[in-house]
Amino acid sequence: MFGVKKRLIAQNNRTQGTITSVNKCRWLQINTKPVRACSLDGAVFPYTINFKYSVNNTEYTGKKFIGINTRGLSVGEKITVYYDKEHPCKYTLSDSIYGREIF
Repeated sequence: MFGVKKRLIAQNNRTQGTITSVNKCRWLQINTKPVRACSLDGAVFPYTINFKYSVNNTEYTGKKFIGINTRGLSVGEKITVYYDKEHPCKYTLSDSIYGREIF
């Protein structure tokens, strides 16, 4: 875990967020086969998620890059968002979206 993420999680200021969109990053193709029959043979794409969360009746939005080894996420799914108490626009997400739970 990196410094800022570790600090935000240690503060334990969390709220529930909702995924508003899931977008494939078509500009970043990762090839999983050494030899391919076509350009998309064995190709996988990471994606970004947009989400919203609320702190003290103020709504915030966020965006996160999600790698290829992450479980599938869908619009409307609830996620845990950790935020800075003094600056709620600074956030990180629970590692549970990456397929592992940190609690």
